[in-house]
Amino acid sequence: MANRMDIGDLLTQGLFTRQEPDSIDPRAKLSSTAFLRNEALRSQEGMSQSFKEARRGMGLLTAQENEEEKLMQDVSNFNNLTLDEQEGVILGLQALGQTGLAGQLASRVGAKADEAKEQQQQESIIAFAEKRYADNPEYVKLIEAGVPLKDVESMSKGEKDFVVVGNSIYIPSTGEFKTMPSTKSGKPAIVKSVFSEEKNTNVLRFYDPNDPTKILKEELAPKDQARSSVALLRLIDDTNNKAQEQRVKVQKVGTLADKLDQAQGKISSGLASTAKEALDQVFGTQDYESELRTEAQRLRTSNAIKNLPAGPASDKDVALVLSGEPPANANPEYLARYARGIQKLAQYEADYYTNSSSWLDRYGDNRGFSSYLQREQAEETLAGIPPQAIVELESDMSPQALAEFNQVFGVDYLGTTEQLKRANETLSSLKRDL
Repeated sequence: MANRMDIGDLLTQGLFTRQEPDSIDPRAKLSSTAFLRNEALRSQEGMSQSFKEARRGMGLLTAQENEEEKLMQDVSNFNNLTLDEQEGVILGLQALGQTGLAGQLASRVGAKADEAKEQQQQESIIAFAEKRYADNPEYVKLIEAGVPLKDVESMSKGEKDFVVVGNSIYIPSTGEFKTMPSTKSGKPAIVKSVFSEEKNTNVLRFYDPNDPTKILKEELAPKDQARSSVALLRLIDDTNNKAQEQRVKVQKVGTLADKLDQAQGKISSGLASTAKEALDQVFGTQDYESELRTEAQRLRTSNAIKNLPAGPASDKDVALVLSGEPPANANPEYLARYARGIQKLAQYEADYYTNSSSWLDRYGDNRGFSSYLQREQAEETLAGIPPQAIVELESDMSPQALAEFNQVFGVDYLGTTEQLKRANETLSSLKRDL
């Protein structure tokens, strides 16, 4: 027994010390007393565990030790236990004084129970939605995607224009999903439906979730978009109908003018001695005069009048219609010219509505269309003037030269060229044309 070493000797010789290469031993920071105490505890624990292993091998563990080991095994396998088994483990740990671990496991069980409850509630909501929205399966899919039932219900009643689904919004009026603008943080943008005074309509605004004052994107609100689309389609349809009406009148008045030419031919050939006799032979009881007067009166206040060219480009037959009603004793030749004038005005009207319909169909609104008409009018007016006359005027733009030019050709040259310039600038800035 003279060579027997006590624990202190063993410790001082480092026999129980574990060295980690290339690292600083945390025990180096301990005082010598604390170091010895720490090593003694670790040695005792190791010896105790070894002793326990030996006793287990010999079947000498006590019932309490066996129960404790079983409990620790259950802790390791906690997630695979039933709820009742998990509650038993928690109670066992509490009995052993392991309240910290018992509390952690209890929180885990509570969270799992809440999750199961939420899952059950979601399944009940989906089952309810499948019955309520049997005719709208897309609503059920929205709920399955996590959209609250109250939002879907509000949307189904027309009270909500859209619902947020992850990083998208669902538009019930069109049945489409729109991807929201991306954000630096990756979080979904904040979506609000607000009234825009500038656009005089409701818009959707997408805000940065990290800076609610920063607008990422703005577009027409779904309801107003749908309403505008319907209104636009109706306007295009109405415009096309008006264009077709004018084309029918062009043909009808053209036929009337042809008959008036026939009446004039009867006078010229001697088949009729008077204009009245010639007209009676061609029209019989047809009240062509009332028809001409009615149509002429309507066309004098039509859109076609606003866009007629001036000067030499103006039509003499059209000027006849614009001058008023034909005299009571008008001969067939005069009436034929009058009818041709009405026919040309009706064609102008038909062209106006056709172009208007094309403009709406291409751009969705009338912005720039008036500039397009003004450009067409100015170009047609200038095209009716001999090019040489314009060249001569451009070489002498004195007030007297301008006055003489305007009087001869019946135009306002500076006004027309300025009109053409403004119209072209507007169309260019809008990037619109036909």
